Amino acid sequence: MLDKAGLPTPQNLAFLKTLNHPNFVPEVNAAGLEINSPVFDINKNTLRNIQHSFESLWGFCRKQAQANDCDLLMSGILPSATDAHITEAFRTQKTRYDDIEHAFLSQDKEHAFHLDIKGKEQLKKTIPSLAINGLTGSFQMHMRIPATSYVRHYNTSMAIAGPVLACATNSPFLLGKQLWEETRIASFEQMMTLHHPFGEFKCANFGEGYLESSWLEQFSANYYNYPRLLRASNSAQTDCYAHTKHQNSVTFRWSRAVLDGASDELPHLRIEFRPLPAGPSLVDMVANAAFYVGLMQHYSNNNHDFTQFLSFENARNNFYCAAKHGLDATLLWPGKGATPVKQIIIDELLPAANNGLTALGFNEEDVAYYLDIIEKRTSSGVNGSAWQRAFMSNPKVCFTDLSKALCKHQESGMPVHTWPQGA
Repeated sequence: MLDKAGLPTPQNLAFLKTLNHPNFVPEVNAAGLEINSPVFDINKNTLRNIQHSFESLWGFCRKQAQANDCDLLMSGILPSATDAHITEAFRTQKTRYDDIEHAFLSQDKEHAFHLDIKGKEQLKKTIPSLAINGLTGSFQMHMRIPATSYVRHYNTSMAIAGPVLACATNSPFLLGKQLWEETRIASFEQMMTLHHPFGEFKCANFGEGYLESSWLEQFSANYYNYPRLLRASNSAQTDCYAHTKHQNSVTFRWSRAVLDGASDELPHLRIEFRPLPAGPSLVDMVANAAFYVGLMQHYSNNNHDFTQFLSFENARNNFYCAAKHGLDATLLWPGKGATPVKQIIIDELLPAANNGLTALGFNEEDVAYYLDIIEKRTSSGVNGSAWQRAFMSNPKVCFTDLSKALCKHQESGMPVHTWPQGA
C-alpha cells in the first residue's frame, strides 16, 4: 500500500476491515497485503481463468485503495522503502507475528536481526523488526499432487527452480542498495535465520536434499531439525492436521510440501512453489505460472528423474546463482554443463513447457500467448529486475519515482518486456 508520495503507508488492518473480503489478509508489514485466488481446475481455459480471476481481485482491491487515497503495487521488494518503514511501528500487530518475532529475539544469542547482502553494492545492518519481511512480495503457487507421484514432482520442482526464477527476477533494490536480481531471497533467508548458542537454524532455505522415497521426509525434518517459533496450536479439535501445519507454516523452504484437508475430508498434498516474486504485471505472473506448470507436467510425467542427472548441490547452486544474476546467470544443466540460462530456457525449457501444457489440454492459443511472453522476456533480457535497473540508471530519478512508475505500467496490463525503458 502506497501513499501519494509513493511511500508505504501502514493501513493494512483498517483497509482490510473496509474491504471485508475473505481473499485478502494482512502481511507482516503494516503496508502489506496478501491476496488469495480461488482454486483452479485443470481444463483448456485454465490460464485465461487465472488471468481473469487475478484481474478481478486486483481491480477490486486497487479501486478500493484509490478511494482511500492509497495505491497498490505488486513488487518483489518495494523499492521506495527506507529505514523508517522497517521499524516495529510498521509491523502488523497480529499474534502470529508477535510470536515469531518474540521467538527469534528471545532465542537468538545476539537478540537481533541482521542483514549482510553483497551484490553490486553491499547492505550490512541490524534490522529492528520482522516488518522488513512484509516489504517483499511473492507469487506463491500451490499444485495439488497425488501421494503416489509426490516425490518425483517435488524433486522436479527443486531442479527447475533455478531457471524459472532467473526468468522472473524482480527485486534488485533493498533500502536504497542494488544487490541481487532477486534480493528477496537473500533478505528473507537472513531474516529467518536463528543464531542460537548451540547452532544456526535457517528457517528459510532451499531444502536439505531431494526427497528419496516419501513426502513424509520433509515433515520429519520439520519436527527434528527446525526450531519452534509458534506456541502450541489449540485447533486440533477441528483440524486433524493442526500441529503438522502449525510447524510447517514457519518452515520456509522455497519448495514446500503442504498437507491439508479438514477433519471430514481425505487429506491431500500440495507443492507450494515460493521463489517467484510478485509482479511486474499480472500477465507476467500468469506467464510465470504457465512456464512452471508446463515444466512440472513435462518432466514429472515423462520418466525424467532429475536426481539422476542433476545433483542436489548443483540444483541449489543454480537457484542462488539465478537469484543473484537473473537472466545473466550461467547454470549447470544436465547434458549441457555450464550454460547461459537464456540458452537453457530457449533451447530446452520452452519446448518442454509447451509439451507439458499441451498434454494438460490447455487452449493452444493461450499456451502460445503466455510462453511467447517468456520467450520475448528471455530473448530481450528484460525482466522486472532488469527494467528497474534501467530506470534507476537515470541520475535524475529516485526510488519513489520508481515505485510510481511501476504502478503506472502495471495499470497498462502489458508484460514488462514491452514497457518503455528508462525514466
